[in-house]
Amino acid sequence: MRLRAVIVGTSLALAIALPTTASESPRTAKAALIEEYMQVTQAERTMEEALRLAFDSSDDQIRESLGVTETELG
Repeated sequence: MRLRAVIVGTSLALAIALPTTASESPRTAKAALIEEYMQVTQAERTMEEALRLAFDSSDDQIRESLGVTETELG
C-alpha cells in the first residue's frame, strides 16, 4: 500500500510540475504522464505482486489459526 501511495504521489507531482503543450488540455497531458510513468516503473506488475503476497500471507495465517492444511480447505 505504501508503494502505491508513493507511485501515485510521484505521478501527480510530475504531472503538476511539468508544463503542458497548447494543443492538449492539462487534464489529458497529466493523464498521459501518469500512464507513461506507470509503464516505465511497471507499477501494475509491482502492485499485483504485492497484493498476491499479502493474500497468500493472510491465507497462511487463517489456515494456521484454524489448524487446517491447504488441501483440507480445498
